Amino acid sequence: MTLPFRLQTLAMTMAFTAASPTLAQDAGGAETRPADLFSFQGDVIDLWTMEAALSMDTRPELTLPLFTAPEEMFSDEFLLWDAWPVRHRDGSIAMIDGRVILIALSAERGLFETEFSTRSQWRYWTRAAGEDWRYGGLVFPEGTALGSRQWAGSTVYDEETGRIHFFYAAVGELRGETPDDVVSHSPRHPGFGRPSTVQRVALASASVESGEDGLEFAAMSEHRVILEAEGGVYMTEEQYPADDVVYGMRDPWYFRHEGEDGRDCALFTANTNYLSGPANGVVGLGCAVDGIDGEWELREPILASDGVSAQLERPHLVRRGEDGLYLFFSSHGFLLPDAADKPAEGLFGFRAASGALEGPWLPLNGHGLVAGNPEAAPLQSYSYLVLPSLEVTSYLNEVPGLYVRFPRSEADWMGSPAPKFAISLDGDEAWVAGQRQEVDPLLVREVPR
Repeated sequence: MTLPFRLQTLAMTMAFTAASPTLAQDAGGAETRPADLFSFQGDVIDLWTMEAALSMDTRPELTLPLFTAPEEMFSDEFLLWDAWPVRHRDGSIAMIDGRVILIALSAERGLFETEFSTRSQWRYWTRAAGEDWRYGGLVFPEGTALGSRQWAGSTVYDEETGRIHFFYAAVGELRGETPDDVVSHSPRHPGFGRPSTVQRVALASASVESGEDGLEFAAMSEHRVILEAEGGVYMTEEQYPADDVVYGMRDPWYFRHEGEDGRDCALFTANTNYLSGPANGVVGLGCAVDGIDGEWELREPILASDGVSAQLERPHLVRRGEDGLYLFFSSHGFLLPDAADKPAEGLFGFRAASGALEGPWLPLNGHGLVAGNPEAAPLQSYSYLVLPSLEVTSYLNEVPGLYVRFPRSEADWMGSPAPKFAISLDGDEAWVAGQRQEVDPLLVREVPR
């Protein structure tokens, strides 16, 4: 289908003289500078450049502390990886009837022939003050969601309607495929041996009610695709060159676009035809045309990787008042240039000092790295989500002590939420809170006596 794209007006300022410009008037008498008349249609997409990425360093303040295996699994039944809270439309964490909701990608623990991500389903847990996490069940009843599996997304609670909106990546054929179906790919293709990896952004909503197990979802709406790669700006699976990773059209993260009177929008990770080679990941943008339940349209990406990485995963925004707007995402070190000198997994960030979604976006610390795993445990955590409080959630992968506490037959990897850490921001600088020599007010650890 044909999808409209945003056209951004670019002002080309031409300094003909050093004197103050003469003001022109339009038919209505409004004054404007002559230079402002030299404006033309076009789009600007900020870049994560090779030069910036090559300057990346792994100094201590950008390195995470060591995470170790907890004494108990978060869930004995399920592996958990990408996870997020239900939020209000303003981005704050929602508390519904005194409880918060954690939604996570999950799969049954155990020995399976299929890889865990091919069995991915959304499950949820709730918690009230003074209680442990309480398992709620599947978010979507079996067979109702689009795709053979569902990958990461976001959820937003509308207090006015009492409904939760679920933005998710529908992976595989929309109907009729199972995780056991295998699509024919060449052995060199990252999708070899997997079911279809075609990805689309889908949306559904449900009411939320208090029940015996905490909170329950009811009156689930019809599931529908709202955004998909059109093959022009955003690459389709067929267009993406075979590489070490699967192409992207996933990780929809809802936000309200303050620059457009609170329009409902979503960021997502994708790849673009604007740039050649596999390392052409972008932070894509889609917006509702007329309300969250109506039609959605693709917009131009807000950030593109120029040869740096194929995956700018789980992009999300944090607004910090006069300091502007911050964009964060996760990426794998093996995808970066000079990978041996980069953390194996990392949280990366950019800042728009203007506070506008249109940018310009500049990499934090000059190169983009905010926090990376330590060399002692390069794969300890991944899939980072920065909350408005600057606390960061992620999941535990391969951590020290895993096989001391749990037999390999029970835990090939941890698959549990990681301990939270925090970051500090100061304009274009960012670091792991508490990892600088000076006392950091964001993270003061109590010393046991």
